[in-house]
Amino acid sequence: MLVLPFDLMFMAKEPAYAVLIAAFGPVPALFFFGTFLRISYLKWLSAVCAATVAITWFPGFGMSAILLFCGTGGVKIFLCWLVMLSGVLSFVLFNHRHLAVIYREYNVADKPRAPAVSASKRKRSRKG
Repeated sequence: MLVLPFDLMFMAKEPAYAVLIAAFGPVPALFFFGTFLRISYLKWLSAVCAATVAITWFPGFGMSAILLFCGTGGVKIFLCWLVMLSGVLSFVLFNHRHLAVIYREYNVADKPRAPAVSASKRKRSRKG
């Protein structure tokens, strides 16, 4: 029989742990997936996972906090967060190309940089 290495009863007893997982769980995940963005054969998979975690971070924390203040149990909060994570994962999988174009356009510098001029060209331009 498959057994989880931890017991979910700690979330049932104290629902704030589910909110802490939703709030601080994406940070190590982003660092983990961010390190694999430089490896060419893992780039697509790590980009999809990092985008999923990044998009889910703030709405997931907000939803978890609202459910905590409404008195919902910790396991239900955690399961709702996992459902949100899987929904965003399916969205990112189906729209990965469009999201990559938006990301590239967003990160383009506003003003193009002037090309670097070598020292010899600067000396020539001063003489003439």
